[in-house]
Parts: sequence; structure tokens; C-alpha cells
Amino acid sequence: MALARKLITLSVLSLFLISTLLPTGSEAAIGNGTVTVGYITYAKGQVLVRTKGKWMRLKKTPWPVYATDRIVTKSGRASINLVDGGVVRMNIDTSLRIIRRNIPKRLFSSAMVKATEINVLAGGVWFQVKLKKGRKMQFRTPSMTAAIRGTEGDLSVDLGGLTNLDLKEGKTDNTGTFTSNPSTADTKDGSSLDASSRRFLDSRQIKAVDTAVQQHDIAYKAIARNLELEQRLKTETSEATTVTAKTHAARTAIDAALARSAAALARARANMSATKEEIVTAETLQDHENIAAAQESIGQARRSLARVIESDQIVQSMAESAEFTSEYYLTTILSTLLTTMAYSTEAHSASVLAYTMAVLGHSAGNTSGAEIAETEAGKITKDLSNIGSLRAEISKMLTQVSDGMDSKGEQAMVTASLIASEVASVFAADAVSHANVAVEAVCGDTASLEVAERAEKLFMLFTNRALALARMLSLNVEAGNTELLDESLSDAQKLSDAAEEFSGKGETPESLPDIQEIEDSIDQDEPTPEAQDQEAEGPVSAPPALDPTQGSGGTGDRNVSPYTF
Repeated sequence: MALARKLITLSVLSLFLISTLLPTGSEAAIGNGTVTVGYITYAKGQVLVRTKGKWMRLKKTPWPVYATDRIVTKSGRASINLVDGGVVRMNIDTSLRIIRRNIPKRLFSSAMVKATEINVLAGGVWFQVKLKKGRKMQFRTPSMTAAIRGTEGDLSVDLGGLTNLDLKEGKTDNTGTFTSNPSTADTKDGSSLDASSRRFLDSRQIKAVDTAVQQHDIAYKAIARNLELEQRLKTETSEATTVTAKTHAARTAIDAALARSAAALARARANMSATKEEIVTAETLQDHENIAAAQESIGQARRSLARVIESDQIVQSMAESAEFTSEYYLTTILSTLLTTMAYSTEAHSASVLAYTMAVLGHSAGNTSGAEIAETEAGKITKDLSNIGSLRAEISKMLTQVSDGMDSKGEQAMVTASLIASEVASVFAADAVSHANVAVEAVCGDTASLEVAERAEKLFMLFTNRALALARMLSLNVEAGNTELLDESLSDAQKLSDAAEEFSGKGETPESLPDIQEIEDSIDQDEPTPEAQDQEAEGPVSAPPALDPTQGSGGTGDRNVSPYTF
């Protein structure tokens, strides 16, 4: 039995050591507009939307439209009411993006003003614009730009970028190449839904959109699966009173960790697909300078996705190793190690989202929003470092239990590993809060950006408290102080619940309580001068990396299998 426990532990630790070789963050971190730019007030047939970077099939109206959002009608139609004043109606087989950018106040003027820009990439739109005072609007296609005044007309773009502008009334200031033939489209009053043309569906930009929609569908299902298992775990944990029931709950925790990691991977892949689709959009519009500006963030997003994939693979391999034990103490500590590794996957996934938003910002010419997103992505590095340190702590606990302890010592290790896992969840939620700021900064939702920035400040409180709990952990374990460990676990669980709520679980929360309410809810203690000095030093200090061949009859050579005795 002792040999079997050692084999299981060493197989998991060998995977843990691989995970410590993963980079813990990006190499370097190098609000515009109104709350919304408009609303989709009518939709019929198949209408796809990218809202704040996330693709979905539109199922209800009214639906808000933010800067950088995209709308695609296949065998569908949609009508958009713009806050600047006006209506845009989309014909079938139409693809557009709406952004906010600085444009000349007048033709050939050096003075700049903020304006709504509608990028018609393909298809046809009817528009009627009556701008509110001080507002500016323009249409842009691959071949021309039209600054709009009080105007009504039809605009169509073929898949080669050729543009036709049929102005019914009013004036536009135009640059570029286009024709002015009378339009025969029924976009203004039409309601019929013809099938999409094969040429439209096979076009590069629509194929990129379809891939992004499919990847987001996969992510939504993975997230739902994760939430289902998390709820089951909460129920089983609260009802578990016997060792058998607690062991079963630990098994469910392993399943939940697998689902959490899989959901994080699915989200990362979905975000990366949005990055690729946005690059196609920029190339269609021949925005070569914007693509060049986005290259660093594109590379960082790809590297972060690679780390997400590696982290998820390690979670899966650890779960396979955990199948060979049925002991309560060992199974529970293994479950906390897997859960903490899943939080690492989640934090890396948040990094992918932040860099994706930076790409969207650069592509839309929103340099300030893109720079904020890049800065937020850089902040996630510290969260990843702290999660990595906690994984190392749990790994050390696993080794000690595997080597043999009395039941009191094993129970102390179980409690300590649960604390470490709960604390790790706070850092993962903090990473999500940074990604939320990136999303809102690029999309120009100033109201949500304010909430996201407040949440980020609240997380300074959460992470400081989490660091304090992490630093007390090893001291309480060494002292064998089970009473303090139990108290710390209760504190960590409350802290974890609050952090998950105020990270928005991947969405910016609608509102936040006052900081005082948060302090009261987690029973914040005043840090000692010593603790303040430690916090100033940075992340939790990690113990030395464990060599699974040491202390088990091995040679100490890392090239030797960890199963060598």
C-alpha cells in the first residue's frame, strides 16, 4: 500500500514539475466613446453578432451594440438604431463592424472629433441619418469613405470590395472609389428572407466568422458543464459527513477541476478565433498599419493560448493518475492540486482574452483602449506566479502525506490544501477582473468600465488578504494548529466566494457594494507591520521545485523516470 501511494504521488508530481516549467505570464506588457453606439431593434432570420468580443446567434431584441462589435446577416435582416441619430437596416448576406474613431472635423481639416464609423465589409444597407448636434458619423468600405450629414441612401459592397452609393437625399463628403448607380435592393422595406449565396458563405471573412461562432458555441457548452459540476460539488461537500462521502466529493472535485480547465481552454480558443476573424476584417479594409500595431498582442495571445493548452493537458494527466487512489486524504489533496492547476488554466485564459481585446482595439484604431488591454494582460503575470507558488505548496503536502503521517497530521494537510486551493481561486478571479477592464476599455462601455475598474480596486483587498492567508498557511501546518487552520479555511472560503462574485464569472458585474461592505464580509484584519513588509516583496514565495527522484531511492537525475526506485 505504501509503495502504491508513493507511485501515485510521484506520477502526479512529475506532471506538476512539467507545469512549473510553463511560463507564468506574458513576457512583457508593452474608453473611448459612449456606453453604447446603438441597439439592434429588429432582427429576422439568421443574424450573428459579436458583442464585446464574444460571438453568438442573436435571439432577442433590443440588443446593445458597442464599439468594435460586428453584425452579420446570412439569410436574415437586422435594423440598428444609432445613438448619434439615425437608422441602418441590413439586407441579407451583409457583414459590418461598428467602431468609434477620431476623424477630421471637416474635410481636409486638421482638427479631430470622435465619430461613429460603420464598416460595411460586404452586402447592402439602407441608412437614414439625422445627426444630433455635435455628433459625427461615416460609412467606410474597402474602397471608399463617406462622411454623413443629414442623409438617406443605399450602400452596397461586393465581395471584391467594389462599392455603390445611391444617395436618395442629403450630402456626403466622399473619398475613394465607388459608383453611384440606382439601387434595386429592398433593404429599406424588405422582409423576405432568401437563402444566403454560396459565394457569400464561402468567402474568407464569413468562414472566419463561422469558425468563431462555432468555437464560442463550444465554450458556452463547456461553461455550462463546469457550472453544473460546481453546483453538484457544493451540494455533495455540504452533505458529506462520512469519510466515504467526503472521498466521493473529492472525486467530484476532480471532475469539476477537469471541467473548469476545459471551459477555460474553450474560452481561450473562442477568443483566439475572434482574434483571427478580426485580422481578416482589418485585411479586408486594408488597415495594414493597424494590423502591424496589433502584431505584438497577436503574438502574446498565441503564446498565452499555448500555455492554456499545456496547462489543460497537465490537468487531464493528473486526473488520470488520481484514478489509482481511493484513500480519503490522498484523494482530497490530489483534488486540490488539480483544482489549483485548473485555476492556472483559467488565469492563462484570461490573458488570452485581454490580448484579444488589445488586437480588437488596435484593429479599430483605438490605440488608447488597446494599450489599456495590454497593461491589464501584463498584470495577470503576478496572479499566475501566486497560483504557481500555491501549487508548489500543495505538491509538498502531497509528498508528506505520501511518505506517511498520523491521521491528525493527514487531516491538517487536507485542510491546508483546501485553503491553498481556495486562495488560488482568488488570484484566478483577479486575473478575470483584469480581463474585464480590458474588454470594457476597448468596447467603449464607459459605465461598465467604471464598474470593472472599481472591481479591480476591490481585488487589491482580496489579493492582500489571500496573500496573508497563504503566508500563514505553512506556519500553521508546521505548528499543527488545527484550530487556526479551520478558521483560515472558513476565511478562505468566504474570500473565494466574494472574489468569484465580483469577478463577474467572466462578465463585468452590473454593480458593486462599497469597499466597507466587502471588508465586513471577509472579516478583514489589519495587517501587521511584518505582513505589510512581506506584501511589498511581491508574490507568495515559492518553495524550491520538487525533484520526484529525491528521497525515494532515485538518482536525483531529472532525466531518470520518476518511477525509478
